[in-house]
Amino acid sequence: MFSGLAVLQVLDLITTYEFLVDGAHEGNVFLRELILTPAVPVLKAFALVFLAILVIRSVDHGRPPRRRLRAAMWFILAVYVLIVVNNALILLS
Repeated sequence: MFSGLAVLQVLDLITTYEFLVDGAHEGNVFLRELILTPAVPVLKAFALVFLAILVIRSVDHGRPPRRRLRAAMWFILAVYVLIVVNNALILLS
């Protein structure tokens, strides 16, 4: 799941940069000022590492239950799939 999420993060950045080249503005207000700096890829990588640590620690402690953890991971993965598909559809139109 983490490799899929990493690929989706990269695709999100690539499609976002394509929008910016075309003159669009970043929709995420938290990243708007940082989007063209190296901070964004670093922040995305940090978020993935943080998520991995959270999952590993949660599995070690048994909380939350594995099925909840798996459901949360699938949800995060699905959200990024939707983001990347949305970006790709807009770029193709």
